[in-house]
Amino acid sequence: MNKKIIAIIVLILLLVATGLTIYWVKRRQELRLKAAPATVLSVSPTTVEKTTGETFNLNIQIDTGENQVVGADLSLSFNSSVLEGLTISPGSFLENPQELTKNIDNQTGKIIYSLGSFTPKQGTGVLATIQFQAKAEGTSTLGFGTGTSVSGVGETEALQNTISGSITVIPTIVPTATPTLTPTPTSQPTTPTPTVIQSTATATPPPATLTPTPTTASEDSEEITATPISSPTSTEETLPQAGNSLPTFLFITVGNLLLFSLLFFLI
Repeated sequence: MNKKIIAIIVLILLLVATGLTIYWVKRRQELRLKAAPATVLSVSPTTVEKTTGETFNLNIQIDTGENQVVGADLSLSFNSSVLEGLTISPGSFLENPQELTKNIDNQTGKIIYSLGSFTPKQGTGVLATIQFQAKAEGTSTLGFGTGTSVSGVGETEALQNTISGSITVIPTIVPTATPTLTPTPTSQPTTPTPTVIQSTATATPPPATLTPTPTTASEDSEEITATPISSPTSTEETLPQAGNSLPTFLFITVGNLLLFSLLFFLI
């Protein structure tokens, strides 16, 4: 083979190798730049108020920033006297996520959860969902502990920051029963019984009538004594005694007769 042709082939291979080397170095630098920790994990909603006995969900939200993420390890803590962890499941952020570790300890209030995917993902979304039940009145923080990490492309750790959540449990308000008013039947009117009132008043006697009682009169005068009937009043009145009214009346009557007789004879 001509040495000149061999030299040309070697030169071409060197140029291709150099170009590939430059490309991979540049690509590596871009991946490292994008893999700088920029991912934030947060509890959503950040503040929650529930009543005792109520079941509710909390989401672990992820924002990768410039990172390409393929998985995460979560270490969460909560107040086990206030909350009870029921379940934890993958969210919709990772494509075809695989659960690697899953443990909820309601004695110590710890949750250990790991999941990963073969498809890198960038952006924001729900990484995982936790279901709790409010046990008793109080306040609990759902926080990220040691062991929480996010796996990114080009770097072992992509997690930059975490934001905890706060859950307040209040007593269940028991509605007060409204008293039912029972109508009181209206009593039928009763016929009044007439009350006989016995009069204690003493009948008033008729006015006193004077009954003349003739007495034996002397030749000169006669006296008529009137016996008064007692009046119901407490004061007694004494009637005046009659004088010589009857003899005088007879004397005048006889005198008039004699006078008329005399006049009759004279005429």
